[in-house]
Amino acid sequence: MLVLFCSNSRDRLRPDSNYADEANVADRVGISWAVVDHDAIERGQTDRAVRHVPEQPQPVTGVYRGWMMTVEQYTDFYRALEARGVRLVNDPVGPRSTARFRCEMMAAPHGVPL
Repeated sequence: MLVLFCSNSRDRLRPDSNYADEANVADRVGISWAVVDHDAIERGQTDRAVRHVPEQPQPVTGVYRGWMMTVEQYTDFYRALEARGVRLVNDPVGPRSTARFRCEMMAAPHGVPL
């Protein structure tokens, strides 16, 4: 397993301060982690965003702990990680389904899907 944290804006090799405690726990229990550059994701520079994620010799499961992304950004992020041998537990289909469900709920009277 590989946990992916958003990087700190002042030190791109360290997790954002909001995730520092989680990274410390991961270290203590022997779970590998890496950082991703969320700012680069927002600029559409997905390859740059994952540059500090090591390429995996064997496929590993990844868990993203970071800031929200659009469905398109997440899809690009997912694919860039897949190319490095990291398969996120949440595939890009999930956010699309969730976004659609939210829209349907908001459009329905009293929050009841039609």
